[in-house]
Amino acid sequence: MASDEGNRGDDIQTVSSADIRTRVDAVHFDGLTRTKHDILRELVKPIFETRDIGEVIQQTNKVRQRFHELGLFRNISVSIEEAKSPPIADPNLSNLAITFDVEETRRYAGGIFTSAGNNDASVILELRSPNLLGRGEEIQGRFEHSWKYFSSWSTSFSRPLIKPLWPSKMSRFDITILQATKDAPWSGYRQLDRGFFADLNIQQNDHHHHLIRWDSTWRYLTAASIDTDTSFKIREQLGHSLKSSLSHIYTFDHRDHPVLPTRGFMFKLLNEYAGFHKDGGVSECTGFRQILLGGPLNLRGFHMNRIGPHNKNSALGANAYWVGGLHAYLPLPFRNAFNECLRVHGFLNAGNINDKIDLQMFQQNVRLSAGIGLVMSFGNKVRLEFSYCIPLRSDANDKSQRGLQYGIGIDYI
Repeated sequence: MASDEGNRGDDIQTVSSADIRTRVDAVHFDGLTRTKHDILRELVKPIFETRDIGEVIQQTNKVRQRFHELGLFRNISVSIEEAKSPPIADPNLSNLAITFDVEETRRYAGGIFTSAGNNDASVILELRSPNLLGRGEEIQGRFEHSWKYFSSWSTSFSRPLIKPLWPSKMSRFDITILQATKDAPWSGYRQLDRGFFADLNIQQNDHHHHLIRWDSTWRYLTAASIDTDTSFKIREQLGHSLKSSLSHIYTFDHRDHPVLPTRGFMFKLLNEYAGFHKDGGVSECTGFRQILLGGPLNLRGFHMNRIGPHNKNSALGANAYWVGGLHAYLPLPFRNAFNECLRVHGFLNAGNINDKIDLQMFQQNVRLSAGIGLVMSFGNKVRLEFSYCIPLRSDANDKSQRGLQYGIGIDYI
């Protein structure tokens, strides 16, 4: 009927006879070594539910893409042929057999990468074993060191949930063991975390995503240095503490591009409940659970994490926040090689932080800023901004920054 041989980016070509009634009688796999049959049977079920050649091609493309997303195979070639011995002979029905010729992923992979976030660049060393047990599981070791604030190592195990109890395009369960060191010069402390967290990632569809996380961490906080003028309110939080929390992050993303969108919007809601440890043997740490706001990629026109109450020169943060942004993008007025990844943008940001969520949080002491600048996209993931910012409304405790700001990272407002 139709055939296709290619790699990940190639799609099976459609045919003009999309109205031909068909039935898929068999799906074969060539090249399997460690991938289990039960997961393959579950993943190819939609192919057997098709009723015409157009649906067969569409569902086969989706199944092949799913194989790649789960990390089962490196290369996949597909052929669609007439079944040689159909179980039911029907002159009005075309019986098909589909063959996936696959090359499984290597048992071990890794590399050295670069990343960016919170206005900081980092180098990552990663080793992983994909499709470890034959059902899309992966174990990963990772070391990351940034230029300014952060270093960590972690080991994680991830498993896809093929038949979840909820509607889902893709769901995964992850367990991570972590040690991380973070410098926070805006508050005058250094934090060492040792712990683990368990994540449930639910991708309902292309726009809706949920992350449910259980976090259990032993933390040790010290002053950033002997010479640092760390406030007493920060110093009284220093020492050992336990953090145990349950959080939920919901993201609705309707943008047409993750870095340089031309239309759409994104909404993110984060809720965290902490304080499960009540024994008196470990002091409760309150100052560093609190939220800090401000910087060139969230509430522009303010110094990094410098919005809200301060004690001496140390930012204290708050327990709740909201922040929003409105952007307008324009292409450069002249054609050049950077037209696809470089834009002029104007923005308006608003936000606030408070110790509790109430209507006053959206009415009083709202911070505002506006500006114009250049935005560049790297690999459709990393965003680099150069902007001239004008704080329009601020509080007496804020550290505003009028003038040029630059920011680099993956997450932005």
